[in-house]
Amino acid sequence: GSGLLCRHYRLTCLPGVQPARAILSLASPADGSPLGQALANRGGAGGRTGAACTGVPPLIPSPIGAPCKAGQTYTLPQCSDRILVPPTRSGTARAAMDEQPSSSLNVLEAAAVAAPMDVLIATSDHAGHGMFAIVERVINQILLARRIGAIPYVYIGPAVFAPPNCSLRSQPYYDPRLGDNVWDYYFVQPSGYRLGDSTAGGRPVRSVQVVSPETLYQQDGLPSGGSAFTQAYGSTVYYDEERMRAFRAAASSVVANGSLVLPRLARRADRHFSRWRQASKHILGMHLRGTDKVVNRKVAPEAYFPFADAWITAHPDALLMVATDEAAYFQRIVARYGRWGSGGRVVSLQEGFAVDNVITSRELSGRVKGESAVLDALLLSKADFLLKTTSALAEFALWVSPRLHRSHADLQFSDRFQSQQLPSWAEPVVRDGARAFCEGLAHGCAVDGASGALGRSDDNPEGAILRPGQACVLCQPLAQYPVRARRVTRGSCEDAAAGLRSMTEAECVGFVKGLRRKPEAGGRRRSFTYIGVVVEPSEPSGCLLWGRAKVEFNSHAGGAPRSCDLGAKHGACICVETGREWQA
Repeated sequence: GSGLLCRHYRLTCLPGVQPARAILSLASPADGSPLGQALANRGGAGGRTGAACTGVPPLIPSPIGAPCKAGQTYTLPQCSDRILVPPTRSGTARAAMDEQPSSSLNVLEAAAVAAPMDVLIATSDHAGHGMFAIVERVINQILLARRIGAIPYVYIGPAVFAPPNCSLRSQPYYDPRLGDNVWDYYFVQPSGYRLGDSTAGGRPVRSVQVVSPETLYQQDGLPSGGSAFTQAYGSTVYYDEERMRAFRAAASSVVANGSLVLPRLARRADRHFSRWRQASKHILGMHLRGTDKVVNRKVAPEAYFPFADAWITAHPDALLMVATDEAAYFQRIVARYGRWGSGGRVVSLQEGFAVDNVITSRELSGRVKGESAVLDALLLSKADFLLKTTSALAEFALWVSPRLHRSHADLQFSDRFQSQQLPSWAEPVVRDGARAFCEGLAHGCAVDGASGALGRSDDNPEGAILRPGQACVLCQPLAQYPVRARRVTRGSCEDAAAGLRSMTEAECVGFVKGLRRKPEAGGRRRSFTYIGVVVEPSEPSGCLLWGRAKVEFNSHAGGAPRSCDLGAKHGACICVETGREWQA
């Protein structure tokens, strides 16, 4: 905006409150400095610096689950058209009272009007977050505002809220032509408060507060537990229906039915979808995250094909509504199913992007990146059934349309759908241990890893769709159930005198599943959780038990066997007796 200036603000800790929050106040002269100068002064081109700035450091430097210490203060720069805090606080209660005619107020009403209010500014503190990772954390901050009785206001400015002493980073969705607040490009404010005002609804603003968004996302240690906030990510081994239902219910209380989406974008999504609905009563939503998928493994289009084939067989009028940021994924789906209007079945708003990372790409404007993501999410929320992987964009579709909690399949999980309940039309997909799906995963991974699939670049010299830092989802091997296993804490499984050997991954998976299905004495079932596969040279290879319930498979091979003496880490090897290996 024309009035955009960067100013320094002071964060003053609120002692004793959890999660840790701080009061925001102006620390520098109100005139400020231009955005470019502020980015240069805080190393915006070079990213975060220092050990305390690695990963996602908290905006307020306090351990998750711990309050701020009384008296602690920090400073951070932030850029905006308007100053983020009221110019003064003195006399605001009297000013609010003076605005009301005394004859229209009784004593109780006057007290209510005079009662001061706190404002919680919902922010973003990570320049690498996609649109809906930002939205996800904003939702959590709105939920916190509700819990503490504060008024929420969302401000996603030209620069992220950088923690103290960390470099200032520009917000990838910022577009100077659209204003200083990225949130306002696509969403409405959750309250009637106006940034920088001294009153809210006729009541004086006592404080403007902020919270570290990541403390609400990484919920371990918070007094509220996990159900008060939302989260799109978690284990990729087994689908935890109860956990995800709680997270989705929390988010839906804020955004169900698209209540915060700008009406013009909602109407645009409605217009597109109504055309497709006239042609089909059975629209399958397919979300494929590609270019920027690095937190979890990628799932290629070929893994979706068995579901799409089964959907078309069950519903002859079927359409496939595709949403993806990966142009090559869209092209592979169209090559198989054709475009609607040309004798095929694929419909879409956009066809993906041929870039290495849609979030950080400078070839795309902030508006193009953000608006396409919001419209894709709205369209997916209208699907009759949704195919998704771990993604906050796809989760937003479920938050907007809670019915999809029972009408979706998540392809991110490697357990061959044993932890998900799929509808009858998908029976061909799960037949024979989900063989068709697993073969599609493996084939798609090979295609993604082929050199030259994309244009080569400095960041991606091989030109592969499977970019540096990305990996593929592959199915767990079919479980083989050990007849007898033994917990070992000394030596190794390969100790010949003991007659043991290390388990394969299939046996490790079967060990967990076998104990789940086989009751102990008294009818109880042992509760183990398989947490996946790692490659860790410092630990013994094979099946490992951590604590009392978590089982992991270490696929590291080579070198001398490592000792199973993992007492300091509360771990042990799970070995199988030779000659009594397994049963199907």
